[in-house]
Amino acid sequence: RVDQRPGVHATEQAWRVAEKQVAIARAKFFPTVDAEAAYYTKRVGSASGVDWDATLNVDVPLFQGGQALGATKEAAAKAREAKLRYEETQRAAELDIRDAYVKAATGLLRVHMLEQALQAAEESYRLQVEDYRFNLVSNLDVLQELEALEDVRRDRIAAYYEARRFYWVLQAAVGERL
Repeated sequence: RVDQRPGVHATEQAWRVAEKQVAIARAKFFPTVDAEAAYYTKRVGSASGVDWDATLNVDVPLFQGGQALGATKEAAAKAREAKLRYEETQRAAELDIRDAYVKAATGLLRVHMLEQALQAAEESYRLQVEDYRFNLVSNLDVLQELEALEDVRRDRIAAYYEARRFYWVLQAAVGERL
């Protein structure tokens, strides 16, 4: 999905245009032909019997070869530069997509692990409260367990929203319209 990114598409089109410029520069080597014609309703003098005339001009660029060669080489160099820029943009886009994917996948995995940790912390807190009822632990132990539970819950919520942010970054990286 790298080619769906607007930047990659733009550099590809710039490369295609640069390739067309090479063909245009090569055209300076070819002769040009012009044809002109005129029709007359009334003529005077020696041409009074002729109603029309035509002219064919052929221009052969014999002495402009060096200039045409220079323009062709310059256009070819610009086309190579545009192709390299396109390939660089493709690689950078692919790297950006891979990086965004890894972050999103890691974020989801982190959320999953913190959900398991939250379940374990809830169970531990429940057991501490039960032990407190039987006077096996102090209220400080219960409060510490409650603090640990809330810390895990807060971390899970933060990880959840961070994973959502990474998901939208991934969607933007692959060129999805939001």
